[in-house]
Amino acid sequence: MSRGAGLRSFCRSIIPVDTGHGGYDLLRLHTRKATLIIIGINVVVYLFTSFRNFFVSTADFFVSLGGFIPALALRLDQAYRYATSMFIHADIFHIFFNMYFLYIFGKGVESALGSKRFLVLYFVSGLGASVFHTIFSLLQGVEALAIPAVGASGAISGVLGAYMILYPGTALSACFFYFFFPVCFTTKAVYFLLFWFATQVIYGYARMGLSVAVFAHAGGFLTGMALLALVANRDRIEVLRAMARSGVFFDFIAYSYEDIYGPSISPLAKLVAGVMIVAMALTSLGLFLNYYGDPSSYNILYMEADTVLYRGIGGYRAAIGGGEGYALMALRILEKEPEVIGTLGDTYTQTFLKWLWDKGYLYSLSKAGRSTEVKYETPEGTFVQALIRYDEHGIAAEAEGKAYLKILSRTGFTGIYIEFTWFRLSSSGYVELRRLVAPFSLITTFLCIAALLVLLAGHSVLEIV
Repeated sequence: MSRGAGLRSFCRSIIPVDTGHGGYDLLRLHTRKATLIIIGINVVVYLFTSFRNFFVSTADFFVSLGGFIPALALRLDQAYRYATSMFIHADIFHIFFNMYFLYIFGKGVESALGSKRFLVLYFVSGLGASVFHTIFSLLQGVEALAIPAVGASGAISGVLGAYMILYPGTALSACFFYFFFPVCFTTKAVYFLLFWFATQVIYGYARMGLSVAVFAHAGGFLTGMALLALVANRDRIEVLRAMARSGVFFDFIAYSYEDIYGPSISPLAKLVAGVMIVAMALTSLGLFLNYYGDPSSYNILYMEADTVLYRGIGGYRAAIGGGEGYALMALRILEKEPEVIGTLGDTYTQTFLKWLWDKGYLYSLSKAGRSTEVKYETPEGTFVQALIRYDEHGIAAEAEGKAYLKILSRTGFTGIYIEFTWFRLSSSGYVELRRLVAPFSLITTFLCIAALLVLLAGHSVLEIV
């Protein structure tokens, strides 16, 4: 959290500012208009997309409709997802913490850049985050390309990267809970933000953040750093630097006088950040080399479902759990029938998706280009009812239905059953990975190199405090 003495310090001692820097005054410099507008739009969108869930979480329909799906990244009819995904949030905690971070760090960056340049940095950082997310999703497997990503985190991460370069010496106070006891500390912004960046990269490589697009966060951070060198208003930065050295405190930053004239980003901090950035650049190039020579096409099947889990005893059954489920299946196609190369998702929905594939319901060359109603039932009570539409290659492109399966038998009289009260299957279409990987990996590598140059050489020109 940023802390500062605010305008009270300015009122107690008015410091003249050289008008040779464009005639900036404190009122013009101290702006947060764009930051507040972005927060307002995000809140309105969240209220609209979550009202059916009592504002606790966003309806799955909007996540599927507006989330960014890497497998669709090159389709022009799906390009709107780059923008809509920045304004959709999964739940109330997601939007709260995103907007909190945007307000804390955004007002300082906007004051340094001006509202228009700030908006450029914000939205381009969001685009950069989507590009990084697309490439680095392949570390989890091709099937991860079908997982929708939502939230303003990537764009906000760009703001964090810009803040670290502009205000590395500012004092940030943060708190966390150790068991039930709050522990608070204060440190320089550069150390706090580099630690945050490092955790995103480490979590990504350790696959600890499977449910969070951590490489989108890291990519947005690097995009913000790289882009800052292009959008920075040097005259405005000079005025703010002069005001800081004259003793003027702004309410969006706090700093100590002894840190104003010394370098705020230490050689050790540069080394740690540099290692992380180089690792990401090499990974991006490695993914390019791995997939560019692959002539295969891939199709990713995505299933979402509402499930109820039962314990059956004799002729009776009792509900013991359930909820929303999802599963993904990646298919590789190369001059012959498709091959399953990987699956993701919760255990029950993933098992059901594999069962449908093994039974031949998800691939049938004889049904290519047609729709078929499937009815399957056994004396033991298992049943599947679904309407499936097959594409021209015989792969299920769309399906919707319901099912009831016995998933575990303990004795002849008891067992565990799962009911899919509703399930829907959709296809990503055919993705040739070398067409996807080639441009995106080159973009991410370029952004990594540009961010590294700003960190190593450009920060001395852009640093305010």
